[in-house]
Amino acid sequence: MLKKPTKLYILIIFNDIEQKDIIYLGKFSKIKDILNWTNNRLHYCDVKYKKNRNYRTWKCLFRIVKLTQYEKMKYFYLN
Repeated sequence: MLKKPTKLYILIIFNDIEQKDIIYLGKFSKIKDILNWTNNRLHYCDVKYKKNRNYRTWKCLFRIVKLTQYEKMKYFYLN
């Protein structure tokens, strides 16, 4: 019996608004886990990340990336 592929989200926290200096990189299986880890400072509406933001705010300091099953296998299990 085949299992449903599990999702993987990567939370990246930057040290600067230009997103050049990474200070944290974490793996999470659910977006809810990310929100709990940040003590609900991030919200579901923050997850939809736009590549170019109009305003430079503290929300530019993070990015949430959803990996496909192929990317998950490639980067975390095949090496």
